[in-house]
Amino acid sequence: MSNLHKYWRSLDDNQKESFAQRCGLKPVYIETHLIHKRKTPPLDRLMKMAQASNGRLSYHGLCDFFIS
Repeated sequence: MSNLHKYWRSLDDNQKESFAQRCGLKPVYIETHLIHKRKTPPLDRLMKMAQASNGRLSYHGLCDFFIS
């Protein structure tokens, strides 16, 4: 999956908190800025997000998500 918005919406509140923590972010930051592409995280953060998703998001897919 390369769509952060769809991935985020598929998580329950506990999963969102856990994912955000593994990324070093707050759930509200992801909800407000990232899933709507208002801000673009640095490349190392995209790698952390891909790893934190346990294979459901890919690094290259996230790069495409924020570029398009």
